[in-house]
Amino acid sequence: MAIKFARSFLGYSPKAVEKTIDSIHAECEKQLRELEEQYAQEEFDLQSLKKEIKGQKDSVESFRVLDEELSKMLVSAHLGACGKIMDAINLAGQLEEGALNKVLECENQSARLKKTMDDLLKEIQTITKRYRFALEGSDDE
Repeated sequence: MAIKFARSFLGYSPKAVEKTIDSIHAECEKQLRELEEQYAQEEFDLQSLKKEIKGQKDSVESFRVLDEELSKMLVSAHLGACGKIMDAINLAGQLEEGALNKVLECENQSARLKKTMDDLLKEIQTITKRYRFALEGSDDE
């Protein structure tokens, strides 16, 4: 900003200097008012942003609490389900063992019945042979 003052024989013209200083002073005051207005607006924006950030933090915190509660509920449900699955597996093992024991018992009983049937068949065949021999012997007489 090059300022040129009007000169007189005694140096610079006091009116020109005063006028220039007044215009510079007015320009500085104008810039100061603009900066103060800008500062006030930025301060307002800053406060608004702080309120918004606080609201977001509160919102995030409530979501964090919900997340923790849901996590606890899911873990609890998962552990409960795992317990039920283990109980079902144990029960299935017991039922399978019981069924296998019944099958073995039935197989043993079937084997005993088959042996008894074979013994009866042999006895019937033996008795039949005796009667046949007895009948054949009585026919010869």
